[in-house]
Amino acid sequence: MLEVRDLSIKYYNQIEPLISCLSLTLRKGDVLWLKGKNGCGKTSVLYSICNVIPQMLSAERDGSIFFNDKLMNEVVVNNLAPDFSLLLSNPAWELFFSTIEDEIIFALENIGLTENEISERLSYVTDTFRLNQWKHLNTHHLSYGWQKMVNLAVHAAIKPSVLLLDEPLSGLSDDNKNIVLLYLSEYQKSGGIAILAEHSDSINELQPQIMCLDKTS
Repeated sequence: MLEVRDLSIKYYNQIEPLISCLSLTLRKGDVLWLKGKNGCGKTSVLYSICNVIPQMLSAERDGSIFFNDKLMNEVVVNNLAPDFSLLLSNPAWELFFSTIEDEIIFALENIGLTENEISERLSYVTDTFRLNQWKHLNTHHLSYGWQKMVNLAVHAAIKPSVLLLDEPLSGLSDDNKNIVLLYLSEYQKSGGIAILAEHSDSINELQPQIMCLDKTS
């Protein structure tokens, strides 16, 4: 279970908080869709749940984050995987290796999987995201949409308990949107918790809970 209690976020150049007293409780299989105009705080909420704010981005965060009744506020960002995984809106910010395969393998090595486990998960996500024939391509030569698909595959391979997604469908073709929605549906059925900041109404296919942030700031 993921619980956020009385979350408030204020950047240092602001007089009033961007987000005030936001609370939510999500259980296994829940999907939450964060809605609102650009600048209303959707990304900031995602960043605050996984401690990017305040550990990596300078802002004031008040409130408490609990995962399975454990307080997560002080957990170092790099130690949150595989419980939490955050997809950034700009895929180029997450690409560090020369090939798709290397990106996925590095993430799995980082969480301490064996060679056999890595091989199984690599096969699973390259099949799921239709990357099999492209896995040796240079990630930096891919289009924006395919770079995003690679990053989604990386996060899926980790198999997090809580998946935080910032604009996961932005820049994707209709076919790739359907692939991502199918994956998210399966992730939901497996008991994963997902929070998405997204403008596309395609998210309705997941029958999510909805939180509109325009009225919380």
